[in-house]
Amino acid sequence: MDRFGPYRTSEERRSFAAKDYPYLASIAFPACNERLLGEFAGICATMTERDDDWADHWNPLIADIWARLASHTDPRQMSRLTAAVSAYREGCAAHARKLIQGDIPRDVGTYLISRYLTIGQLIDHVLIEISLGIDVSDSLSDPLMAELVRCDVERVIACQDVLSFPKEHNDGDDENLVRVIATETGCSLNDAVTQACVFFKDANARTDRAADAVLASPLGRRKDIRQFIRALNDFVAGLIEWTSCSSRYTGRTTSVWATPTVPYRPED
Repeated sequence: MDRFGPYRTSEERRSFAAKDYPYLASIAFPACNERLLGEFAGICATMTERDDDWADHWNPLIADIWARLASHTDPRQMSRLTAAVSAYREGCAAHARKLIQGDIPRDVGTYLISRYLTIGQLIDHVLIEISLGIDVSDSLSDPLMAELVRCDVERVIACQDVLSFPKEHNDGDDENLVRVIATETGCSLNDAVTQACVFFKDANARTDRAADAVLASPLGRRKDIRQFIRALNDFVAGLIEWTSCSSRYTGRTTSVWATPTVPYRPED
């Protein structure tokens, strides 16, 4: 399978490679072994690139990546991953139908509800578990874990929207927390960026408090839960690095990374 997907010209391939999705996979999922790293890089690339292009020509590459991942991943985890991707696609389709009907979120609360599935973070939660070789699905119905998941999704929405806003603004894409804040409050875009940064800071603090509540409960005695919580923070740190520096968002011809590489040391 061509690792460049539908990209055929040398310029298309150069631009695609410069975004460096393998680096995203390595810093967002630092527990990945070499085999998972390649598969996760493919998932990151296809999911992100399809954000701009939903044509069917991505399907063969996605099917190839999925088959390779399924060949060595617990079927229960693959079922959960499939369900998360399906919910993401259905959420994107529902959101697109609302936009066509002119039903555009005009306040932060409505926007967060609309964005909850379209951000794709619930997919990343399953990938985190796969990368660590754990399965915390039995804990997700616990109210403390449910609150942690909700808070983490909201902080990723804020993080992604703040960092991607310059690109999306230049592309004419209004689906962004910054734009919603400006619409709701009537402030300038510059002030809305500042408010969105404050929202992210608060969302990060809410996530920390939710994590502390889990750790203080009987669930906190489980090593897999502690690993999962640490990995949520690793993911956000990696997302910040990649979105800040990747040519996908900077518009440069190459990606220049800010963080030195250090060995990953799992907890305990």
